[in-house]
Amino acid sequence: MSYEIVKSIKIKGDEVLINCACNNVRPLWYSNTNFPYFSKILKEKGLIECETEILKAYTEGTFQSSIKNKYTKAMNILNYVYSDEWNYFKWDNLSSEEYRKRQESPEFKALLLKALNTSYPKQKYVIKKDGYFVRKVSSRHIFYGITPKVFDFKELAVDVAKQVNGEVILK
Repeated sequence: MSYEIVKSIKIKGDEVLINCACNNVRPLWYSNTNFPYFSKILKEKGLIECETEILKAYTEGTFQSSIKNKYTKAMNILNYVYSDEWNYFKWDNLSSEEYRKRQESPEFKALLLKALNTSYPKQKYVIKKDGYFVRKVSSRHIFYGITPKVFDFKELAVDVAKQVNGEVILK
């Protein structure tokens, strides 16, 4: 399965321009592309419906990004703030037929819209172990230093703290 690596999403007038590259083409060739599917939704149903469809593409894995934008933030909010509601709709818990049915429900669209309109929590967290802070977390390593990595969600900080036997501190 291929996916689009998204750098930015801009809505200009009645067009949805996405600066992206396909993951299975090397070298990565980023280009600002007008997505007619999203542009059509924008023209016919409006901005709110278009933004929920873009977020739906992120939930399905069609769009992926390492750069923070409003959609990746909404994905974090789905995973950490609305996790109980979100687990009801996740594909890995369902058959394909049930998944499609739940994705088309008004409750799913309402949850996506709620995630888009929810802001990040104001409280931030850091992790301390043996006098040092966790400063970077990668898929294979956790690095320590005097400059801490700030975690937006307590659940994420607690998960990392368990891995390193560290202490979660409110910043």
